[in-house]
Amino acid sequence: MKKTHNLKQQIFNKFILFLRDSRGQISIMFALLLIPLIGFIGGALDFSQKISYENKLQATLDSVSIAVAKEIARDNKAKDADLKKIGDIIFKTNHLLPDNITASPYVILRDKETLTVSQTAILKTSFMSLVGVSKLNIEIATKVNIKRSDVELAMILDMSGSMRGSKMSDLKTATKDLVNTLIQDTTGLASVKISYIPWTRGVLINHPMNKLVLKNNNWGRYNCGGSRREATEKSAAKQPIPVSVDRWGDEEDCPQTSIVPLTDNKTKLLNAVNGWVAYGGTYSDTGLTWGWGTLSPAWNGLWSTTAKAKPYEKVKKFVVLMTDGDNNTTQADSRSRVLCKKMKAKGIKIYSIAFKAGKKAKKLLKKCASTSTMYIDASSGDALKEAFKQIADEVGAFYISG
Repeated sequence: MKKTHNLKQQIFNKFILFLRDSRGQISIMFALLLIPLIGFIGGALDFSQKISYENKLQATLDSVSIAVAKEIARDNKAKDADLKKIGDIIFKTNHLLPDNITASPYVILRDKETLTVSQTAILKTSFMSLVGVSKLNIEIATKVNIKRSDVELAMILDMSGSMRGSKMSDLKTATKDLVNTLIQDTTGLASVKISYIPWTRGVLINHPMNKLVLKNNNWGRYNCGGSRREATEKSAAKQPIPVSVDRWGDEEDCPQTSIVPLTDNKTKLLNAVNGWVAYGGTYSDTGLTWGWGTLSPAWNGLWSTTAKAKPYEKVKKFVVLMTDGDNNTTQADSRSRVLCKKMKAKGIKIYSIAFKAGKKAKKLLKKCASTSTMYIDASSGDALKEAFKQIADEVGAFYISG
């Protein structure tokens, strides 16, 4: 402001000297035009200040709205005073009020569908006041759609033998934390349903469904479902899936706990985690095949009414694919890549987590992730827990994006 004031004073002083110069008519005419000329030229500086402040204020209010909206997603019953405290931290950190601007306190308003953060201010002009414009009004607002949408999340989790010990303990803790975060009364969300797909070489399919979905299994001898050679969304009821067997026709490498279709029953989800045991090989295409099945409306005939997947356009669908090692075959890698590609084409957002995994597994998981930021390299148990917490928070952010 000091530089602007000095410039204004210098121009005014020159103008006074010019008025005292009485040499000719042209000088007099020019003198009469000088005041509006100074006002218009100097007005560009005033408007430049206005635009600069508006841009900075917009960025600040955007940051405030995101922080407040995330808190609403976490706790729909949060009080306005608590939301204001969160907003104040962001606002005070990012906002600087120039000397020539006076501003009203910013305001947070919310209804069932919209969060609005706004502020009004007045900029005192330096040059435009010479032509009668002493102030410029500033009004900035940012809006966020906080309308609740349904969410379906498939947890496709590696149960292979290398997950024994602390790895499995860390996975159980991280999963329970995620469930407790996403399924709680305070979120106010329309619907959050989660499915579990524990996988190794195969997935466990309980009787009597095993007769329907596993190829040539009319007598229900086999309970361990594998994967198809073709990466497709077709229901296992219409195109049964081969069983996971060894060369002698015996079942092998099947998890000890079965698939849990989509549910919002927190007790059921938490209890299922307790039964997870590490055993067997690594075939991520198997997990992806059956995980997609829990999210696909094409598979709805297999699940109970409450576990049916909603149409893609009616719900936000997510996958968490976690493994700690390389697939046992290159075919599993190639089929996994195709499955991930086709799921993403349907609008399913995929998080992939490399839990103390090698280069080959990381390469596959990076390919599967929907974005580079949705691939997470978890090099420790604490990192895995933090990854699941991040996912819970970010999935919450999708609720508020409408």
